[in-house]
Amino acid sequence: TDGYYMIVSPNEDEDAPVITVDTAVGDVNLIDKTLRAPASVDKTADKDDVVVDEIVTYTVAFQATNYYTADTDSNSENDTHLITEYDITDIFDNLAFQSVSSICMYSDEDFETQVGSDIKSTATVSDVTDGKNISIPWANEGAPLYNSPVWVVVTYTMKVTAGILDDGEAVNEATVSFKHADSTDPVEVDDDDETV
Repeated sequence: TDGYYMIVSPNEDEDAPVITVDTAVGDVNLIDKTLRAPASVDKTADKDDVVVDEIVTYTVAFQATNYYTADTDSNSENDTHLITEYDITDIFDNLAFQSVSSICMYSDEDFETQVGSDIKSTATVSDVTDGKNISIPWANEGAPLYNSPVWVVVTYTMKVTAGILDDGEAVNEATVSFKHADSTDPVEVDDDDETV
C-alpha cells in the first residue's frame, strides 16, 4: 500500500535506524543496518569444582542476526552481508568433548521465551587443533533460515580427563565467529575463558 511507514529498530544503542530498501516495486525487504552481529557472547559451566571422569555442561549464549554490517562510515548496500553460518570453536585442555545437548533460540537475553524448536540436528561438529568446532547453518540459497535478532544458546558436555591431576584445572576457551555470503573467512566476535 502506498504511503509513509515508521521504521523502528530494535537496537536500543542507536538514535535512529539505518536501513537498506532493496526495491520500490512490489514486496520490499528492509535490512536494519544498525544491528551488528552477533553480540554479548557469554559462556558458563555448571560446575566449579570437578574430579576425573566427571561430566561438565557448558553453555555458550550470543545474540545472532541475519546480516552483518561492516564497521564503516558508508551506508552502501555492499557493506551489509548475509550471514550464512555461525561457529562455536572450543579449544580445551584436560577435557574430552562428549556431545551437543541442545541449540535453542530465544526472543530475549532472559532466555524465557523460546523461538521455534531445538535446531541441534542442523549443526555439525568437527575437529580443530586442540578442540572442536560446532557449526550452525544460518542461511540457504541466499535467504536467512531464521528471524532475527535472536538469542542462541548452545549447550554441550565434556568429560574431565586424568590430566587434571597434574595441572589442577580444566580450561577451555570458546570463540564465536560467523561467515557471510561474500567471504568464506570467519569473522571472530568474542571469546571467553572458563576454568573449572
